[in-house]
Amino acid sequence: MAESIVSTTDRDYPDGQFDRLMDLANAIGLEHSTWSLYGVVDKIDDIAIENVIGGVHMKYSSHWGEDKDLMLILPSTCTWRQLAHAADKLIEMSGDEHHIFIEDFVRNGNTLELETGS
Repeated sequence: MAESIVSTTDRDYPDGQFDRLMDLANAIGLEHSTWSLYGVVDKIDDIAIENVIGGVHMKYSSHWGEDKDLMLILPSTCTWRQLAHAADKLIEMSGDEHHIFIEDFVRNGNTLELETGS
């Protein structure tokens, strides 16, 4: 069964805090995306997912890009920063310059589906 690895409260951010998300994206070197998971800002180097047999397969079915179902294989244990950089790479590969906000990661076995918004 697929479920989010991000808590509901981590997906929400208080009014007026958008600049903090932009600052984080710049600080960690995201070039093609913006981190939209406010509750994870202070734990970006914490483990997000661990002990995934065969490694984490991050999948992205882009909204507008030319390629569909892009995938990167990551280590079996990843920090939020590693997930952010992998998501940034998938968004770049997709060619979608509109849906650049990293909003969720939904796990189904060893696959993480990247969810983005605009």
